[in-house]
Amino acid sequence: MAPNDDDWPPSTDTWDITPTRSPSFFEQLNAVITRHQAKRQTAHTPSSVSTQDPTLSTPLFDLSLDRVYQAQLNDPDIQEKVELLRKHPSQLSLEIKNGILCKLLPRGKIKRALPYIPKALIKDILFTHHDHPLAGHFGTIDDYIRSCHQCARFNIQRQKPPGLLQPIEPPDESFQLAFGRLPRNPFDSPRPDFKFRRPNDYWLHVQRFRAYATQMARRNIQHQQQLSKQRYDLNRNSSSYNIGDLVWFKVLVGRCKLDERFRGPFQITRQLNSLNYTLDDGTTTFTTHVNNLLPVYERQV
Repeated sequence: MAPNDDDWPPSTDTWDITPTRSPSFFEQLNAVITRHQAKRQTAHTPSSVSTQDPTLSTPLFDLSLDRVYQAQLNDPDIQEKVELLRKHPSQLSLEIKNGILCKLLPRGKIKRALPYIPKALIKDILFTHHDHPLAGHFGTIDDYIRSCHQCARFNIQRQKPPGLLQPIEPPDESFQLAFGRLPRNPFDSPRPDFKFRRPNDYWLHVQRFRAYATQMARRNIQHQQQLSKQRYDLNRNSSSYNIGDLVWFKVLVGRCKLDERFRGPFQITRQLNSLNYTLDDGTTTFTTHVNNLLPVYERQV
């Protein structure tokens, strides 16, 4: 028996009984459909062919073989080597390849021909392979790398600090102080002249044994100091500077992780000894150890 309209509760005709889903479900569904449609449209959309000529950007440094060839023609030293190679082809480890003078470098059983770089291109090549932000490595020319101020200030020094070990002088007598002079005794001053009678015979043997023991102890100290100095000085250079030299000073305190490790350059105004120097920063002077200094190299190229 089908129900009549009168059997339903009042105001039920305005109820919305359509099933609802969470908004997140529709958002995810629409997003999937949108990505699928975009992928399908991209796959079927024909690529537009441009009829305009592409603009060729000029490289920052032209290091092509054509430029090397032209630079070799204008280099008198290279032309002199070319003439010597033509006269004596078997005496020089050189070769002319495609009009370019090359240096033959043996690599095992194979000789590699590398272009002979003229002087006009040396600076550009070194800058490209060292100073340029897109360089693949830091270079191999020591004179060029160590003259870079940024490397000297920020790079880690992968070697021992300069300065050799300076051991102190071992004592000559027992109870002698390692620093200063002999210890002061109550009988030091005043010291009148007086003589004792001759001691017993055993005292002579005691003095002789005491001198021998002191000598052996001194030799052992000197031997251990020599071994310590050899270990300390291994792979360590002895840096010395002259008055007027420019140096980098190591930042000892107040440095963050990526800050510069050395600052300067400063000028040496005085040499106190082989290990300590006085620097001038333009306003004040201060004394520092040679381990905290690095020389400033001038770029020759």
